[in-house]
Amino acid sequence: MDTARTDPRLAALGMRIRRHRETQNLSQDRLAKMINTDQAYICRIENAQVNPGIVTVFEIADALDVPLNNLLDL
Repeated sequence: MDTARTDPRLAALGMRIRRHRETQNLSQDRLAKMINTDQAYICRIENAQVNPGIVTVFEIADALDVPLNNLLDL
């Protein structure tokens, strides 16, 4: 994804995921293992380089034990 054209909503999602992950002292690798993916994908989500599917966002919210609306701008 062209970072110059990144959707600000994806950037905000990635920032929120990173903030919650770091608050819980989880590495990207640990979070990735919790949702059965790889660290590079978590990195790309946090850096708004990919648009994760809704199921992935649900899985991340569950893994971080936060309500979905804490990750989304609802």
